[in-house]
Amino acid sequence: MKIHNLEVSNFHGFEHKIFRLSSGFNVLVGDNGTGKTGVLEALAVAGGALLIGFQHGYARYMELDDAYRRGAEVDGILHSQRSYPVVVTSDGTLFRRKKRWSRSLDGASFTPTTSEDEDIQRLSKRIWDSRLKPSTRDL
Repeated sequence: MKIHNLEVSNFHGFEHKIFRLSSGFNVLVGDNGTGKTGVLEALAVAGGALLIGFQHGYARYMELDDAYRRGAEVDGILHSQRSYPVVVTSDGTLFRRKKRWSRSLDGASFTPTTSEDEDIQRLSKRIWDSRLKPSTRDL
């Protein structure tokens, strides 16, 4: 799996942001609290779509704490509330096929798949199942 673009909405410290990833090497540099870990967490959520089909794999799902927090002052008191929906959308290449998939969280309701994500899950299940078959390749 190669992810070319990563789009996040209401995820960690990002209200909305699109990251275009290099086909080679990518480096995240920034001060503390600028979102480097948020980008890595979003990549883990996006990549987790492939792992859902693996029997013993760990797929990173979104959690309530992943939601972007918006602050508002009411009667001189600062309140923060989570913003929904939280969406991580990816464009990438999987087995030489271009794919676009999203994973989202809408309040307490987690929506793990979209139609493209389901295709990725079928492919990952096929990879998992194929590891159980004897290989006919010469090593």
